[in-house]
Amino acid sequence: MHPLRDVGRYGTVGIELLVSMGLGYYVGRWIDGKVGGHGWGTGTGAFLGVVVGFYSLWKASQSMQRDALRAEREERERREGG
Repeated sequence: MHPLRDVGRYGTVGIELLVSMGLGYYVGRWIDGKVGGHGWGTGTGAFLGVVVGFYSLWKASQSMQRDALRAEREERERREGG
């Protein structure tokens, strides 16, 4: 496992969360402006942005867990074999 590569891979999770929330909010707000949704588009867009952001966070945590288990297994094999 390469620590710097992992920092690059997982260091952007918070940014992805914020961007998806903001993008959902502003797209919903734009839709409200076009169709006069009285806040329904904004609320729906913000909600979808949160869902997408947390899904991305969950997928990254699953990947981190797999990487950690792989690193532990490799370390155990290295100690037992060496």
